[in-house]
Amino acid sequence: MKISSVFELLRKVDIVKTVYFNFHYFPIKTAIKLPFFIYWRSELFKMKGKIILDTPVKPGLVRFGIHGLGTQDILYSRTMWEVGGTLVIKGHVSIGRGSKISIGNDNAKLTLGNNFTKVSHLQIIRT
Repeated sequence: MKISSVFELLRKVDIVKTVYFNFHYFPIKTAIKLPFFIYWRSELFKMKGKIILDTPVKPGLVRFGIHGLGTQDILYSRTMWEVGGTLVIKGHVSIGRGSKISIGNDNAKLTLGNNFTKVSHLQIIRT
C-alpha cells in the first residue's frame, strides 16, 4: 500500500474505534490484523454477541460506515452497530454510512457473504 493511500485511509477511518472494536471481538492474533475498519460517524452500541470470520483474515476485510457516494449526507448521517447475537462474515463486506445493524438476542444469527456491499442506509434488524 502506498503512503498516500495510508494517509487517505487514516483520514476516513476512526482509528480509536477500529482498534477498540477489533480487540473487543477478536483474540489478539486476529485483532492485530484489523479485519474491521470502523469509519467516522459510526456509533457502537451494546457490542455483545460474537463475530465469526469464515474467511482468511486481512486488514479492512469489513468496512463499516464507509462513505464516498456523492448523494450521502455525510455531515448528519450516522452508522449504527448494535449486535447481541452472532454475525458470520464469509468474505469482503462493505456497509455504507447511515446503515444500521441490530442483531437482537443471543440466538439470532446474520451471515454476510463474500463481496456483500451496501452503499448507504441499509437497515438489518434480527431479533
